Amino acid sequence: MRAGRLRHRVVVERATDGTDAYGDQVQTWTTLATVWAGVEPLSGREYLSASHIQADVSTRIVLRGIPGVTLTPKDRIRYGSRLFDIKQIVDQDAENIELQLLTQERFV
Repeated sequence: MRAGRLRHRVVVERATDGTDAYGDQVQTWTTLATVWAGVEPLSGREYLSASHIQADVSTRIVLRGIPGVTLTPKDRIRYGSRLFDIKQIVDQDAENIELQLLTQERFV
């Protein structure tokens, strides 16, 4: 993997369940790692749904494997103020050296 592709600083986050001050269940996101990655937009579209314009942006995020961490589609990527849900993880060599994450941007 060429290091020049990995020029974006991203944060890998995992959901954890907890309780708030009132005893209600809440989901919080815990940082697993902050790593260098390549962020490459693949496609985007806008569509009308329930009288609102929705956006759908697919992005490939390439990063090195994180020692001691196994990524799952339940995790997410934070890049600046942007959030990406992981849809698929491709381990090119099956040795956790280079991971390609196919993601969908979450608009909040």
